[in-house]
Amino acid sequence: MKNIYQESDGVFRIELSNGFRDDGTRDRIVERVYGTPEDAIKRRDEMKALQKQMKEEGLKAENGGYTLTQTAKIYLDDTKYQKRSLTTIRGYKQLLNNWILPDLGDIKIRSITEQDLEKLYDKMRNTINPQTGKPLSETYINHCHKLITSIFNYAKKKKWLLSNPAEFVINPPKLKIKQRDYYNYEEMMEVFELLKNYDIRFRTAIFTLFNTGFRRGELGGLKWKDITKRKMPITENGVRKFQTTHIISINRELMTVSKEMQEDPDFLKKYDIIEQVTDSLVAIKPKTDKSIRKIVVVDEVYDVFMEYKKYQIDNGFNPSDDDYIFRTLELNSVWHPDYITKEWARFIKDNNLKPITVHDIRHSHATYLLSIGVPPQDVARRLGHSEPSTTLRIYTHSNLIQDQKIVSMMASNIFNNDIPDVEVQPLTLLSILVNDSTLTNDDDLFNTLEWLTHDNITRDDLDSYMNMCKQYILDSNPNLQMFNQAIESIDPELKDKLLGGIFAIFDNNHELSLNPISDITKYKDENISI
Repeated sequence: MKNIYQESDGVFRIELSNGFRDDGTRDRIVERVYGTPEDAIKRRDEMKALQKQMKEEGLKAENGGYTLTQTAKIYLDDTKYQKRSLTTIRGYKQLLNNWILPDLGDIKIRSITEQDLEKLYDKMRNTINPQTGKPLSETYINHCHKLITSIFNYAKKKKWLLSNPAEFVINPPKLKIKQRDYYNYEEMMEVFELLKNYDIRFRTAIFTLFNTGFRRGELGGLKWKDITKRKMPITENGVRKFQTTHIISINRELMTVSKEMQEDPDFLKKYDIIEQVTDSLVAIKPKTDKSIRKIVVVDEVYDVFMEYKKYQIDNGFNPSDDDYIFRTLELNSVWHPDYITKEWARFIKDNNLKPITVHDIRHSHATYLLSIGVPPQDVARRLGHSEPSTTLRIYTHSNLIQDQKIVSMMASNIFNNDIPDVEVQPLTLLSILVNDSTLTNDDDLFNTLEWLTHDNITRDDLDSYMNMCKQYILDSNPNLQMFNQAIESIDPELKDKLLGGIFAIFDNNHELSLNPISDITKYKDENISI
């Protein structure tokens, strides 16, 4: 086995040529592998590949292993190991460059001990934060400790280390959860009143944040095509109602990027960049599937967006569906999210309000929803949090219906809006019974089918759901079996009879007993091919 030497049972030494040292002597990379010959061969090939990669990047793998600087670079660049957002990468680099690498960067990772880490943490505890004038917090030092732990765990998986020294630190920095501040109902109402005196862009941004809990980057990443409206069913106290619903979709977020990051040839692919927006802004995919979501908003949010759109049109900019919503005052470019933070801070100061951050607006929204009785799991889903559990992993129409209840609570508690009643139309029932979607209004048909099935129905699967609901209606209402015989013949004259028969049922006050399907599996198995 080339470059591999067996030292003892289950212990192999790998030696790779690494050029020459400054004194002219030959340099070698030496590493031990504990396991089988196959493990040693696999590790040798990995080392050769990494050696080639580092040579191409102008780095050299020194004898005895990589330095912490080299290891950290490989760790951050390895997107196959772990997918990280641009925000996370930027935060990691700040911790590394400001605190970790100046003290430990030139030391080979195999030589770093838990005592070295303890000395670093003690030094940080005695360092004054120039922004606050106070010592660095335990939480901040804990972030460094967690990053160091992750880097060494990565090295262990690569078999560059046998153990992680961070795991043996006697007094690791403790994470202290800071209680975030927020605005209560009265304070939010004061903000809404003050916003009336501000420009439409700022008013739209802040009003939306308070009513959605969006992250700043998510708000900046909104395009006009992300705002839609449709009729959706809702049942309250046993009464089925339809209301026009406004939905905002989160599909991207704006992020600031440095020139250094953009110089990476794999920049777009590595960080899931959707598009370059400006020289310093990119649109990226949300970090996880849980961050991609649709939420229902109150009418007032939709209205303020439409007012902002009218402002843009009146001032010479005709936005398309693919345009970003928030733009500079001159309307010639995308509004940088950092300016939302600056304008909010100025708004707080000018109106002598309790100081909270833009992110605390998100916390205010969550606190308000919990205060009016919205279940925590629905609040978490609405905010795009990663927990709780599996119900938050897929954003389905059933989530939107639950969101409808959230908005109903909000509309009732804040804006005192009424929800109109809508009755099921006879032609809608006829359309289902004869499998002909052209006999009724699309909105009525889709609303009825979605109310019955609790599913989000597209035109592609419309026929299957019509068959499913037809069977359910006939099973639940034996008095309609006679019409089923006519349906099967699909004769134009019989259609007229069916129409007259259904009208006769309603005219004679024959009640159709319809409730949402409790066990939909039976009907899906028979009508939908997976």
